[in-house]
Amino acid sequence: LTWKKCTELSIEFNRAVKGTRSSPPLPAVSFLPMSMFRIRDNLVSGGFRYLSAEPFMQGKFTKFNGNNGYIFNPRNQPALSCEKDGRKSIALYNDLAQAFSHWTYQYTLACREHVLVCDIQGDGCTYTDPTICSGKRESCYGKSNMGVKGFENFFRTHKCNDICRKLKLNATFTGRESVSTHRHLVADRFG
Repeated sequence: LTWKKCTELSIEFNRAVKGTRSSPPLPAVSFLPMSMFRIRDNLVSGGFRYLSAEPFMQGKFTKFNGNNGYIFNPRNQPALSCEKDGRKSIALYNDLAQAFSHWTYQYTLACREHVLVCDIQGDGCTYTDPTICSGKRESCYGKSNMGVKGFENFFRTHKCNDICRKLKLNATFTGRESVSTHRHLVADRFG
């Protein structure tokens, strides 16, 4: 479910970014496709284990943020060369990843879902193995879901960048945001 939700949110994020009419246009974010396998195992309860797998990721792997508050610092890092868009730098990919995480929180809060996609890592703007922190700790997003603590960790270290500002994301997080505070954002900013 994490991969599916992240993919859905990346599509909406790409629409929102496209709506900013950035010049030059920002690259689209995406997640590697994932496959789920059910494997018979008589040693476990229920008789099956489940395994998720993604294709091997080529390129320069970078961890941009984590559910523990980690934020990548692109200073003194070499430029990434990406076949899809060789002119983009690691700083731009970092800004895009941070803005994506921030946007997922604000967008889903306005939609009454309250999640934050973090643990963004991959090559450029193609991501793998994300984490979803949910306001509902008992959600189906796995053991890395730190709930509201994950929101606090991210916003404790997050600094809004030009992409956040173009998307008109709120620069502050108090932990007391309400649906009514952000409801207008979906209609006004994200279509």
